[in-house]
Amino acid sequence: MSALRMLDLVAALLAVVLGIAHSFLGEKYILIRLFRRDDLPKLFGGSEFTVRTLRFAWHLTSIAWWCAAALFFLLAQGPVSSAARGRHLAWAVFLLIGCIAHLGMRQAKFSDSQAQYTATSILELVDATVINCFSTRRGGSK
Repeated sequence: MSALRMLDLVAALLAVVLGIAHSFLGEKYILIRLFRRDDLPKLFGGSEFTVRTLRFAWHLTSIAWWCAAALFFLLAQGPVSSAARGRHLAWAVFLLIGCIAHLGMRQAKFSDSQAQYTATSILELVDATVINCFSTRRGGSK
């Protein structure tokens, strides 16, 4: 196994652990304490909607980490066989979604320097992953 594939597996493992830690620790130390407050916004007649929305958004981030782990795991598996390539049209939709998201992040204006730094780091990771993916699949360096 090449060093790059091993690093992809390590990244996948770390993303899984991060998702688990995010859900567990966030629920235990952040959300529960936040929900005990009396000044939560009362949307749609009560604070239950606010609580459910915050919990949903929090755990959705954990799911995003697990999806990133799945992508790193797939990258570690190596090139996709040419027999499966191009037979399903969903790849075009996924490519379009990714390009729109990428362009949106590039043009976003951030008021917080930490948010800008994080978004820039994510874009650099995405750029490197896409370049690596295409160069590997087209016979470039692995």
